[in-house]
Amino acid sequence: MEEALPDQGRLQGWPVRTIVLAQALIAREIKGQYRRSWLGPVWTLLSPIIYTAVFVFFRSLFNIPTGETPPVLFFFSAISVWIMVAGIVNGVYPAFSGNISIMKKMAVPRSVFLIAATGTPLINFSVSMAATIGLLAYYKVAISWTVLLAPAIVLLAVLLAIGLGMLIVAISLYRTDVLHALPAMLQIWMLLTPIFYPLDIVPQNAQWIIAMNPLVGIVEGYRMIVVLGVLPPGGMMMQSLAITCVVWAIAFPFFRRNSRYVADVL
Repeated sequence: MEEALPDQGRLQGWPVRTIVLAQALIAREIKGQYRRSWLGPVWTLLSPIIYTAVFVFFRSLFNIPTGETPPVLFFFSAISVWIMVAGIVNGVYPAFSGNISIMKKMAVPRSVFLIAATGTPLINFSVSMAATIGLLAYYKVAISWTVLLAPAIVLLAVLLAIGLGMLIVAISLYRTDVLHALPAMLQIWMLLTPIFYPLDIVPQNAQWIIAMNPLVGIVEGYRMIVVLGVLPPGGMMMQSLAITCVVWAIAFPFFRRNSRYVADVL
């Protein structure tokens, strides 16, 4: 049975309409996500823990360096960011396709579904970040003031993920091949991001590939300010910001022009 959503009378004015409906959609998603799961919300932490355990195992096999950072902290902090970004990218299309009936019944801005797609991944990330702070305490790593900059990097990660999600939805209106290719593309993207290896071991002839990945600066920046307690290089962060802006410059006009047809095509 579907959760009740706010009725048309409550949604007066697009700002209120967007906020109220987004809250309702996020609440419905959270309630339904683990409804038939034995472990329920435990999966919020279990997923990054499993990834971290696998990375620690392969580190022991291939002697992957993590510097002075405890391996668990090195891997867990980075994979938490990745899971959030991948969750948003994966969630934008279902946020639209799963709410076609709402689009047909209510005149709501399409941005509400973009906001709704970020809800669960952001909540899960908040739990993972709290666990990261707990790991810092466990390993007796001093918590620096730089951790206060984490929201800025998280915001950049969310904007990047939403931009890519918009592009996927817009393209899928013409060809659904992008949806079939998405899982493989996300796996390749994860391998090209320094999550389970440090950036400085990337060969020089492969640096150009890393330079094209906006998530490099986001993941490395987050790990630096939260785990290492240092400011990330400004050039690296500006590169991630610039690529994110390019993604939005391409995706937003394309999405805005085609979003009116979403309810008819999906």
